[in-house]
Amino acid sequence: MRESFIPVLDNQAFLNRFGEASAFFSTIDFSRFTIVPLENSWSALQHPFPMPAVRSTNHDFIFITGGATTRMRGMDTYDLDRGKILFMPAYQVSRVMSMSRDITGFFVNFSAHFLAEKLQQKQPLAPFPFWQAQAPAMWTMPLEKIEDWTNALQRMLDLSRSNHPDREHLVVHLLLTFFYDIKPYIQPNVQAGSSAGSAAQLAERFNKVLSEQFDPQKSVADYAALFHVSPNHLNKCVRRVFGKTCSECIAEQRLLEAKMLLRQTAASLGSIAEQLGFADLTHFGRFFRQKTGYNPSDFRKVIDFAE
Repeated sequence: MRESFIPVLDNQAFLNRFGEASAFFSTIDFSRFTIVPLENSWSALQHPFPMPAVRSTNHDFIFITGGATTRMRGMDTYDLDRGKILFMPAYQVSRVMSMSRDITGFFVNFSAHFLAEKLQQKQPLAPFPFWQAQAPAMWTMPLEKIEDWTNALQRMLDLSRSNHPDREHLVVHLLLTFFYDIKPYIQPNVQAGSSAGSAAQLAERFNKVLSEQFDPQKSVADYAALFHVSPNHLNKCVRRVFGKTCSECIAEQRLLEAKMLLRQTAASLGSIAEQLGFADLTHFGRFFRQKTGYNPSDFRKVIDFAE
């Protein structure tokens, strides 16, 4: 697959692109776990808003205790102020659109590998359905809990910057405690998360690969081969869990990629069509018009006017 106009950045690449070697970032190990007080982030980012769209290889969330920020996840825009939390699973396309100078709260970024390593668990985020890509991204938390959770995150921050010999183990357990603490207030109705058995697991794996490593050249048979099952079996499991065929899921992801490229980059229509595997601009335009009712160029104009 050709390189995306929306780059996939690990945390060091993010630092190089947006942090400009700021002292604010340079003392933090971005590859494993990072917690950042938002009151320092406005000046530290050294990049005008809106920031370019990126995909991160890590998970992150932002918890707002004061001020405001606007952030995109995929095609959706979220306005966050006091008491709101936004979850950004790995490989989701994100973009920071604006941030007030008086913002306070915390930005937390971590790798799934780091949690799995420290907890000796293969899927440490499995108990938390709000980390599934299809779950709602933003939640409004009870105001009476803000002080408790602020203290918990501050404790995490202090510990992550300490010289404690077991700080990584302690931080991971504090992070999981935080997730368990907020879990009763966040109960997304995620079908795949509540389904049992191998069918749900296979469908989830398909959905994860599709969203994280989308390749327009891959067919249903290619994905089935990846999971060592037949195309019919994969299709049956996906339809049972998501209510749609594998081909429909692939088309939806292709459309989402097209919308994000049209909205969040200045790439030409021909370049977008080529990246998404269309034979030419005509085929791309026909596909996009059938799915949205708009020509790609008209869609971009509508978005520009709305913003």
